[in-house]
Amino acid sequence: MERLKKLTEMTEHPDRYSDEEWQEVFGGETVGKEETDEAWKRFASKHFPAEEEPQQTSMKSKSPLLKMAAAFAGILIISGLAFAAIMISHHDAGEQAPQTERTTPTEQKQTVGEKEEKRAAMRTVTFEDAELQQIADSLSVFYNVTPVFLQQQMRHLRLYYEWNQRSNISEVVSEINHFDHINITLQGDSIIIK
Repeated sequence: MERLKKLTEMTEHPDRYSDEEWQEVFGGETVGKEETDEAWKRFASKHFPAEEEPQQTSMKSKSPLLKMAAAFAGILIISGLAFAAIMISHHDAGEQAPQTERTTPTEQKQTVGEKEEKRAAMRTVTFEDAELQQIADSLSVFYNVTPVFLQQQMRHLRLYYEWNQRSNISEVVSEINHFDHINITLQGDSIIIK
């Protein structure tokens, strides 16, 4: 009986006992059925207070269901994290690039109705760390002008610029000319960038 109590204590706290103590407990005679049943009842009453005798068969049958539920919950959590990461990356990408419509600068002259629709949709477009080429392309589409770069390195000059689409092309050229190292002139339907 004393040996069974020690074994119970050892199984609850295995890190407190050395290998020699484990061999000493298991090295002797076998434990009888009555001692085992009594030890199991003590263990069950301590760990399963709601049930008088835990049913081993029900625990075995619940185990696959619990594993399946845990796997399903894990998949849901990982899917949610992946979805959140995708949404965050799309949101960040949307903030960095301006939202402009891309069309060719050689589009046909707009009708009066199209110009009125365009004015109604006017807004402020923010170019954050954008190349001057990108800004010039957006201006060329909106104002139907052609950008001409006299120095190729000017295309890659990066700017932060807030473009109010309600401004006319002369006002925009004047605003951009306030940046250092940029000289833009308006000649007919071309903007010359030096």
